Amino acid sequence: MNIPAVGILLAVQVALVMTQVQCPVRYGQRGCTAFGQTIPAAGSANLRNPCVHVECSANRHRVTVTGCQDVAGLNQHPPGAPGGPWGDWPHCCSRCPALPRG
Repeated sequence: MNIPAVGILLAVQVALVMTQVQCPVRYGQRGCTAFGQTIPAAGSANLRNPCVHVECSANRHRVTVTGCQDVAGLNQHPPGAPGGPWGDWPHCCSRCPALPRG
């Protein structure tokens, strides 16, 4: 195979990978699935990576994702946030980088 043909095949492969649709949040009969975790209807989960709190509605048709404040640093525990194991949301928020200001 010659070099131009290899280049074309590589470009096609990259294009296919870039056009794959990602569906990190879904809902169904068993509850909601978000970021690889299954959450029962009317339940919630504190995740570590991504550092978010995920709630599944009682009718399993709504997934609510709560993230961290946009400023890294101290007091990252959002008001009213449910506690979780150390390292899970909201405790992992202190490891989130600050958003660029612009």
